[in-house]
Amino acid sequence: MRRFASTRSSAPRATPSPQGIEAYEKGVKEYRNGQFSTAKSDFNQAAEEGLDDYLTQTYQERCAALIESPPEEWNGIYVMTKK
Repeated sequence: MRRFASTRSSAPRATPSPQGIEAYEKGVKEYRNGQFSTAKSDFNQAAEEGLDDYLTQTYQERCAALIESPPEEWNGIYVMTKK
């Protein structure tokens, strides 16, 4: 009977954070607090730093829409109006 030793380490590997994640996370906090202009700037920065994915673009679009037509009361929930 042959036994094979695993070459994998049992210690977890640290995955580096993607470029732009700090600006993105800051933008999410500001978005939830209703600071849409500041949040949009942070999402733009995240995209410029390399985090230009679908979710970042969605937040950019939502911020632009909420800046243009701010809600009377913001509870952090975005109501979709189209599919």
